[in-house]
Amino acid sequence: MRVREVLPNLKLGYYKPGPKNSLTDVPGVLVHTESVHLPPTDDHQHVNTGVTTIVPNHDWFSQSLNCGIFRWNGSGEMTGSHWINETGLLSSPIIITNSFAVGQCYKGRLTDT
Repeated sequence: MRVREVLPNLKLGYYKPGPKNSLTDVPGVLVHTESVHLPPTDDHQHVNTGVTTIVPNHDWFSQSLNCGIFRWNGSGEMTGSHWINETGLLSSPIIITNSFAVGQCYKGRLTDT
């Protein structure tokens, strides 16, 4: 169940959620999720992972957005967080993945080949 279903009187944020209660309810925000499922081979064990990319707007490089960050548990990589803390601006896509794929996401590719 979702938090709003369990605690209907709990107020999260200032605004009512959109019809899908999703990032895609925000005009201009683009979201894509890619799952990676590979059977085991001689080179690696079974792979079951994925990546989610959030693009804040169509012209994210030229038109930065005001933003802030919050570390839920202090674990994991937050590449680019220093820029956000220093300027309060988001001028790049947000990519969420597992710890071992952070480098490839930073480079903008899934593999080193």
